[in-house]
Amino acid sequence: MNNDHYAFFKNTKTQILLVLIIVIIIIIGGQIYRKNKAVALKDSVVVDAVITDSYATRDRTVICVQYIYGGVKINNKFTVVQDTFKIQERVLLRVAKKYPDKYIEFIKKIKSNLK
Repeated sequence: MNNDHYAFFKNTKTQILLVLIIVIIIIIGGQIYRKNKAVALKDSVVVDAVITDSYATRDRTVICVQYIYGGVKINNKFTVVQDTFKIQERVLLRVAKKYPDKYIEFIKKIKSNLK
């Protein structure tokens, strides 16, 4: 029995073409997501959120937040390049009305008067 199922992928030109197709699909997917986010955030509200957690990746920091929208407590996250956020710190977020659990955008930190 011949085990040549992957013979198509052994050709260097085919491998390069496959990698290019995957890269193009990723780029197009990112553009579609950014466009959908921009459209969704045109109809948005500003909410007060609390930072619940943060963790570092290779080049960014992921900030986990919790906010209340429409009487529902929602957990979400956004990324930043430079982490200056603290757990339990309050921030303002722009939240899409149609997809409040999917599209958010960081606006600014809320200064606390308590010290």
